[in-house]
Amino acid sequence: MMLKKTAVALALSAGLVAAAHADVTIVDVSPTTVSTFSDTVLKAPGFFADIWAFDITVPTYGSGWAVSHTIAPLFSIESFTVTLTGPDGVIPLTTSSTSAVGEGLFTPGSWFFTVSGKATGTMGGAYSFAVVTQPVPEPETYAMLLAGLGLVGAVARRRMKNAA
Repeated sequence: MMLKKTAVALALSAGLVAAAHADVTIVDVSPTTVSTFSDTVLKAPGFFADIWAFDITVPTYGSGWAVSHTIAPLFSIESFTVTLTGPDGVIPLTTSSTSAVGEGLFTPGSWFFTVSGKATGTMGGAYSFAVVTQPVPEPETYAMLLAGLGLVGAVARRRMKNAA
């Protein structure tokens, strides 16, 4: 029994170590609800390129950002670069030497954020990454909103008429 528990513990530890060193992360974004994903990533000294991939099945509005953290001399990233690639090619982001931010309509298809640079701190580099998406309202949603506003207006008008 003890040997079985030890084997399970070793397998879990090996899985955690392998996951901690993965350079590619798949992000599942739900297109029908507000979805948020964020992570802080520590990188060993040297060059790195992480790809954050996700699929969109219906038009979805989204925004996101990535920022490198400098805690001299422990963590630092040089040549910090973030690109967003969608079904129609590279999408422009507002960038600086330590951050990138963008927002817009995500059309259906495969999307990729690529974060790269050179970790130069004594312990490497660190960056944070976040994406928030929400569905684009369907025409039925607007119709229900207008019908609700019409009902509220009718009730208000009737109350004003009865009060007079």
